[in-house]
Amino acid sequence: MNDTFWEDLANIPTLSEAEAIHRPDGGRFYPSLIAAEFDGFRPLMIDLTLPPGSGPHPVVLYIHGGGWVIGSPKITNATLLRFDPFERIVGAGYALARVSYRLVNEARFPAQIHDVLACIRYVRAKADRFGLDAARLAVLGESAGGYLALMAGLAGEAFGVKGQSSGVQAVVNWYGVTDLLTIAEQGHADGRPQDPGARPPAERLLGRASDPEIVRYASPISHISATAPPVLTQHGTADRLVPFAQALQLHKAMTAAGARHHLDPIEGADHCFWNAQDTGLTNRMLGFLGTALS
Repeated sequence: MNDTFWEDLANIPTLSEAEAIHRPDGGRFYPSLIAAEFDGFRPLMIDLTLPPGSGPHPVVLYIHGGGWVIGSPKITNATLLRFDPFERIVGAGYALARVSYRLVNEARFPAQIHDVLACIRYVRAKADRFGLDAARLAVLGESAGGYLALMAGLAGEAFGVKGQSSGVQAVVNWYGVTDLLTIAEQGHADGRPQDPGARPPAERLLGRASDPEIVRYASPISHISATAPPVLTQHGTADRLVPFAQALQLHKAMTAAGARHHLDPIEGADHCFWNAQDTGLTNRMLGFLGTALS
């Protein structure tokens, strides 16, 4: 008699994959998918929302913010809730995967990038199981998550796993850090300086006295190429945490490299689109995704 214990165990769907919460719109919600597990760490979790229908659905992976030190895919910034972007993404026919990553006090850089790429590979591997279109996949990140979305899109090959695709077809960057070397020196559009009491992003992510070459390598702007997926950057012009100059710097560098970058300044908005007057930003994001993932 053949002993198939290990093979059978590996092929049994986890409870989180076998059971879905049915939504009023006819879609499904999987609240606790396990994308990857590491000895000694909590597992990487994904909340997956599927629109009605059998698919295959294009996918948007959402990466939360929080300065790489706090945050969860289960928590939405209160300011963003005013725009209701996530229900609108699902309402437009996209599957929404809200992904997690280890914070810097849990694991050192570049674990955060590896975790996001692992979540991308999980979604791609489970495409048939959930009715997803593995060839139409975008990442959307806000703040620290915007940085990680850019790194996934621009530097995924440098940090990925050989032989496994973690590539994406589009990136939406909401006010993410683009150059860790320059951000500490940049002021704001209205002349205000950076908060002198705040830890610089490079120090928060990489630790004190990091080698400038490591800081450069850890910056999305260092990984731009003409073959990069299209990027949409939506950034408040009055952002006091990540200066709008970071968005301008990315736009100039991508344009110079022949890469596709769409810059959408949100006039007068602070970090997290606080005080944003233009509520059409979600429509513009959906328009970008529709074109990039067509």
